[in-house]
Amino acid sequence: MIAPSPVRPAVEARLVQRALALRVLARAWRELRRMRTAIILLAILGLLAIVGTLLPQLPQNPPGVMGYVLRHPVTAPWFARLGLFDIFSSWPFMITAVLMYTSIGASMFIRIPAAWRRAMDPAQRNRGLGAEAASIIFHGSFFILLVGVLYGKAGGFVGDAAVVEGDSFVEARANYDNLSEGVLSTNHANFQVKVDSFSAAYWPGGAPKDFTSRVRIYDGGRLVESKSIQVNHYVDYQGIKIYQAGYGWAPTLKIETPDGRVVEDAPTIFVGDP
Repeated sequence: MIAPSPVRPAVEARLVQRALALRVLARAWRELRRMRTAIILLAILGLLAIVGTLLPQLPQNPPGVMGYVLRHPVTAPWFARLGLFDIFSSWPFMITAVLMYTSIGASMFIRIPAAWRRAMDPAQRNRGLGAEAASIIFHGSFFILLVGVLYGKAGGFVGDAAVVEGDSFVEARANYDNLSEGVLSTNHANFQVKVDSFSAAYWPGGAPKDFTSRVRIYDGGRLVESKSIQVNHYVDYQGIKIYQAGYGWAPTLKIETPDGRVVEDAPTIFVGDP
């Protein structure tokens, strides 16, 4: 009597597992390419963006993040692990964005040829073709937006600099405290921003209400603009947007040695209220 070989059942088991995995992947792909899935993913992106407006963000407000961490020692570490303090670079946002664009792309890959065949068929040309074309254009605009975002990231830069009231800042690479440049970023404009005055307003409870900087912009030694920078109101010059990310105080500290020699006599910047 010949016993059955154990190799064949093992091979069959692997084939069954492979077939099951393929069915799961096929089902996931069918769900992903549905427009309903893309809309759900878009809604998730919107919710994550709202989180970015509710929580302080490291690229724009590092002191605010530190203050939040100190005030919320329980939740802050979990938010940090999820990347919620830099939401647009966090893994939840990136994964959701990749899935959304994959979903839209897969859906359009199917819908565009179908719409073209319908347009070429006189019998079906008037059956919702306009609505289908409008839907394709709408969802295709997300890819135009993606190209714009990628180009902005590659060709632009984000920098921070603390400027004391009455001082000036020259827009040059060496003068930023923190600078992140895209791979296609060109040379800097080298214009000068002079902060003439700063004022802050507070609510009765002491919370900041508004803060305004009155600035003048010089280019080549010539005054070209005189503007006020406020919360959510930036100054745009030569394509460079100048925001106020925060404010602080800068008392003048004078340090002398025992023999009377002055070691330091200049404003010292502190971020936030005293």
